[in-house]
Amino acid sequence: AFTFGNNAGLVNGDNGLVINADKDGAITEGSVSDVKKTNNVGSYEWNGTASGVDNLNTNYDVTVNAGKSDVTKANLVVNLKDITRVYGNLDAKNYSNAYTFGADAGLVNGDSGLVIKADKDGAIAGGTLTNVEKTSNAGKYSWSGTASGVANLDTNYNVTVNAGKSEVTPAKLTFVVDDKTITQGVPAEYTGKANGLTNGDTLAGIGVGGYELDSSVNPLIVGVYEDKIGVLINGSVHLTGGDGLLKNYKVEIDPGTLTVLASFNPTDDYWFGTAPWDKERNLRERKAEFHYVAGGMSL
Repeated sequence: AFTFGNNAGLVNGDNGLVINADKDGAITEGSVSDVKKTNNVGSYEWNGTASGVDNLNTNYDVTVNAGKSDVTKANLVVNLKDITRVYGNLDAKNYSNAYTFGADAGLVNGDSGLVIKADKDGAIAGGTLTNVEKTSNAGKYSWSGTASGVANLDTNYNVTVNAGKSEVTPAKLTFVVDDKTITQGVPAEYTGKANGLTNGDTLAGIGVGGYELDSSVNPLIVGVYEDKIGVLINGSVHLTGGDGLLKNYKVEIDPGTLTVLASFNPTDDYWFGTAPWDKERNLRERKAEFHYVAGGMSL
């Protein structure tokens, strides 16, 4: 790593000059042949001694001028990791260690202590990164941040921080629909409970209109209709749940059972027929009908 000055190189057929470096200001730990650590980015000098030529100091007035030794910036690429939160979960995330380095673009020279300070997360709709008050709707967003914690970080590195993915996944919403027993012709009021509503939502606000009987059932017909009372979601009755019924919730439904009992009408249940001494009685129960005829004797 040298050149000769003008009209001041080797002459007389001499060759084989070698420079042995003995000091380099760019090196702070180790030696010029076994570097352990460099100095910060900047301009320094290195020097050395000449050898390798027979009778060098006898035949030449040797001058070795110091050379420049520059330390240039390393590339530091920080890829922010994916962050996932459940809709309505207000727990703050630990962003500080949520990163990986790019290929051949991490910390070098013994540097350590990198910390990422998040400055924005699209998954948060209310509050701050450390005091979340409301999440965004279920979906895919991104988060960004700045790197710090390493001495002379911006001096020694070309820093690139690539945004990370921030996803909001649906929360679990479970409906438990009540069983109902009614009498023919008497309207029922269907009820139930919802567990898991979050993020300030109301049932009406997310499209739930209450609880309703499936259209396949006629409540005027005596019988037991298992799992036929469902949840009215966006105008349709649902007896089973799924991922696509509500944007921000994974819906689970435990449907209710409707039992229809026969009505009591004395004129139908007991009367005398037109024939002397004839009578009929209809005895009805929930699942079966008995018809009993008792015949009289002729006079």
